Amino acid sequence: MTGGQYQTPAPLTYFVLYPFAKRSIHTMKSYLTVLLLCFFGGLVTVNGQAVSEEARPFTTHLPPVDKIEILKVSGVEGIEKIINTKTLDGADVQKLATLWRTQQYADYYSAACHEPAYAIKFYAKEKLLSYVSICWGCQNIYSQLKEQNFSAGFNAHGAKGKALFQFLHKRLG
Repeated sequence: MTGGQYQTPAPLTYFVLYPFAKRSIHTMKSYLTVLLLCFFGGLVTVNGQAVSEEARPFTTHLPPVDKIEILKVSGVEGIEKIINTKTLDGADVQKLATLWRTQQYADYYSAACHEPAYAIKFYAKEKLLSYVSICWGCQNIYSQLKEQNFSAGFNAHGAKGKALFQFLHKRLG
Protein backbone atom coordinates (compact mmCIF):
# COMPACT_ATOMS: atom_id res chain seq x y z
CA MET A 1 0.00 0.00 0.00
CA THR A 2 1.18 3.44 -0.83
CA GLY A 3 -0.33 6.75 0.13
CA GLY A 4 -2.97 5.02 2.25
CA GLN A 5 -4.69 3.49 -0.79
CA TYR A 6 -5.77 -0.11 -0.90
CA GLN A 7 -4.11 -2.18 -3.62
CA THR A 8 -6.10 -4.87 -5.32
CA PRO A 9 -4.76 -8.38 -4.96
CA ALA A 10 -2.66 -9.71 -7.80
CA PRO A 11 -4.56 -11.77 -10.34
CA LEU A 12 -4.86 -15.48 -9.78
CA THR A 13 -2.55 -16.15 -12.71
CA TYR A 14 0.22 -14.38 -10.79
CA PHE A 15 -0.13 -16.81 -7.90
CA VAL A 16 -0.28 -19.79 -10.24
CA LEU A 17 2.64 -18.71 -12.44
CA TYR A 18 4.86 -16.99 -9.85
CA PRO A 19 6.45 -20.22 -8.56
CA PHE A 20 7.65 -20.86 -12.12
CA ALA A 21 8.76 -17.31 -12.88
CA LYS A 22 12.24 -17.66 -11.43
CA ARG A 23 12.77 -21.23 -12.55
CA SER A 24 14.71 -22.44 -15.54
CA ILE A 25 13.02 -23.72 -18.67
CA HIS A 26 14.32 -27.21 -17.80
CA THR A 27 12.61 -27.09 -14.39
CA MET A 28 9.35 -25.88 -15.93
CA LYS A 29 9.46 -28.71 -18.48
CA SER A 30 9.99 -31.16 -15.62
CA TYR A 31 6.95 -29.80 -13.76
CA LEU A 32 4.87 -30.01 -16.93
CA THR A 33 5.99 -33.59 -17.55
CA VAL A 34 5.04 -34.61 -14.00
CA LEU A 35 1.67 -32.89 -14.36
CA LEU A 36 0.95 -34.69 -17.64
CA LEU A 37 2.02 -38.05 -16.19
CA CYS A 38 -0.32 -37.54 -13.25
CA PHE A 39 -3.17 -36.68 -15.59
CA PHE A 40 -2.65 -39.54 -18.05
CA GLY A 41 -1.00 -42.04 -15.72
CA GLY A 42 -4.16 -44.08 -15.11
CA LEU A 43 -4.69 -44.84 -18.77
CA VAL A 44 -3.23 -47.89 -20.49
CA THR A 45 -3.18 -47.40 -24.21
CA VAL A 46 -3.36 -50.12 -26.81
CA ASN A 47 -3.37 -48.94 -30.42
CA GLY A 48 -4.20 -45.45 -29.18
CA GLN A 49 -7.06 -46.65 -26.98
CA ALA A 50 -7.47 -46.49 -23.23
CA VAL A 51 -8.42 -50.02 -22.19
CA SER A 52 -8.68 -51.30 -18.63
CA GLU A 53 -6.73 -54.41 -17.65
CA GLU A 54 -10.00 -56.19 -16.83
CA ALA A 55 -11.66 -55.42 -20.16
CA ARG A 56 -8.72 -55.98 -22.51
CA PRO A 57 -9.02 -59.81 -22.82
CA PHE A 58 -12.69 -59.46 -23.79
CA THR A 59 -12.43 -56.42 -26.08
CA THR A 60 -9.27 -55.55 -28.03
CA HIS A 61 -7.61 -58.88 -27.16
CA LEU A 62 -10.62 -61.17 -27.56
CA PRO A 63 -9.18 -64.59 -28.48
CA PRO A 64 -10.22 -66.39 -31.68
CA VAL A 65 -13.90 -67.37 -31.66
CA ASP A 66 -15.85 -69.90 -33.72
CA LYS A 67 -19.41 -69.13 -32.63
CA ILE A 68 -21.26 -65.99 -31.62
CA GLU A 69 -24.77 -65.63 -30.27
CA ILE A 70 -26.34 -62.17 -30.59
CA LEU A 71 -29.30 -61.07 -28.51
CA LYS A 72 -31.75 -58.19 -28.78
CA VAL A 73 -32.47 -57.17 -25.18
CA SER A 74 -34.06 -54.49 -23.06
CA GLY A 75 -33.66 -53.33 -19.49
CA VAL A 76 -32.50 -50.62 -17.16
CA GLU A 77 -29.08 -51.08 -15.55
CA GLY A 78 -28.84 -54.50 -17.17
CA ILE A 79 -30.67 -57.14 -19.16
CA GLU A 80 -34.25 -57.59 -17.98
CA LYS A 81 -35.76 -59.15 -21.09
CA ILE A 82 -34.41 -61.08 -24.08
CA ILE A 83 -36.48 -60.17 -27.14
CA ASN A 84 -34.74 -62.15 -29.88
CA THR A 85 -31.61 -64.26 -30.41
CA LYS A 86 -29.61 -65.52 -33.34
CA THR A 87 -26.54 -67.73 -33.60
CA LEU A 88 -24.05 -66.57 -36.21
CA ASP A 89 -21.96 -68.83 -38.38
CA GLY A 90 -19.42 -68.63 -41.17
CA ALA A 91 -18.12 -65.24 -42.27
CA ASP A 92 -20.49 -63.36 -39.92
CA VAL A 93 -18.61 -64.75 -36.90
CA GLN A 94 -15.27 -63.38 -38.05
CA LYS A 95 -16.79 -60.12 -39.27
CA LEU A 96 -18.41 -59.41 -35.89
CA ALA A 97 -15.34 -60.56 -33.92
CA THR A 98 -13.12 -58.20 -35.94
CA LEU A 99 -15.60 -55.36 -35.58
CA TRP A 100 -15.70 -56.00 -31.83
CA ARG A 101 -11.92 -56.04 -31.38
CA THR A 102 -11.47 -52.79 -33.30
CA GLN A 103 -14.03 -50.65 -31.45
CA GLN A 104 -12.67 -47.45 -29.89
CA TYR A 105 -12.71 -48.45 -26.22
CA ALA A 106 -12.07 -45.87 -23.50
CA ASP A 107 -13.83 -45.21 -20.21
CA TYR A 108 -14.15 -41.49 -20.93
CA TYR A 109 -16.88 -42.36 -23.47
CA SER A 110 -19.04 -44.06 -20.86
CA ALA A 111 -21.94 -42.61 -18.88
CA ALA A 112 -22.93 -44.01 -15.49
CA CYS A 113 -26.15 -45.59 -16.76
CA HIS A 114 -26.64 -48.79 -18.80
CA GLU A 115 -29.77 -49.55 -20.80
CA PRO A 116 -28.64 -52.25 -23.21
CA ALA A 117 -30.19 -52.80 -26.63
CA TYR A 118 -28.08 -55.81 -27.58
CA ALA A 119 -25.86 -58.45 -26.02
CA ILE A 120 -23.22 -60.73 -27.48
CA LYS A 121 -21.96 -64.15 -26.39
CA PHE A 122 -18.56 -65.16 -27.77
CA TYR A 123 -17.63 -68.87 -27.90
CA ALA A 124 -14.54 -70.92 -28.74
CA LYS A 125 -14.91 -74.70 -29.03
CA GLU A 126 -18.34 -74.53 -27.31
CA LYS A 127 -16.84 -72.69 -24.30
CA LEU A 128 -18.40 -69.32 -23.44
CA LEU A 129 -15.55 -66.79 -23.47
CA SER A 130 -17.47 -63.60 -22.88
CA TYR A 131 -21.06 -62.36 -22.53
CA VAL A 132 -21.52 -58.61 -22.73
CA SER A 133 -24.47 -56.23 -22.94
CA ILE A 134 -24.11 -53.06 -25.01
CA CYS A 135 -25.72 -49.65 -24.54
CA TRP A 136 -25.37 -47.08 -27.32
CA GLY A 137 -27.07 -44.30 -25.36
CA CYS A 138 -24.61 -44.63 -22.48
CA GLN A 139 -21.73 -45.73 -24.73
CA ASN A 140 -20.70 -48.66 -22.58
CA ILE A 141 -20.52 -52.44 -22.32
CA TYR A 142 -21.07 -54.51 -19.19
CA SER A 143 -19.94 -58.06 -18.62
CA GLN A 144 -22.79 -60.41 -17.79
CA LEU A 145 -20.49 -63.05 -16.30
CA LYS A 146 -19.70 -62.65 -12.60
CA GLU A 147 -16.20 -64.10 -12.97
CA GLN A 148 -15.25 -61.40 -15.50
CA ASN A 149 -16.73 -58.36 -13.72
CA PHE A 150 -15.80 -55.52 -16.03
CA SER A 151 -17.32 -52.63 -17.88
CA ALA A 152 -15.85 -50.40 -20.57
CA GLY A 153 -16.75 -47.31 -22.50
CA PHE A 154 -16.74 -47.25 -26.28
CA ASN A 155 -17.30 -44.68 -28.99
CA ALA A 156 -20.87 -45.66 -29.90
CA HIS A 157 -21.29 -42.60 -32.10
CA GLY A 158 -18.11 -43.09 -34.13
CA ALA A 159 -17.95 -45.00 -37.42
CA LYS A 160 -17.09 -48.34 -35.79
CA GLY A 161 -19.74 -47.97 -33.09
CA LYS A 162 -22.36 -47.24 -35.74
CA ALA A 163 -21.14 -50.19 -37.84
CA LEU A 164 -21.54 -52.51 -34.82
CA PHE A 165 -25.07 -51.23 -34.25
CA GLN A 166 -25.98 -51.70 -37.93
CA PHE A 167 -24.55 -55.22 -37.95
CA LEU A 168 -26.67 -56.27 -34.95
CA HIS A 169 -29.76 -54.33 -36.04
CA LYS A 170 -29.71 -55.87 -39.52
CA ARG A 171 -29.71 -59.38 -38.05
CA LEU A 172 -32.05 -58.91 -35.08
CA GLY A 173 -34.06 -55.76 -35.73
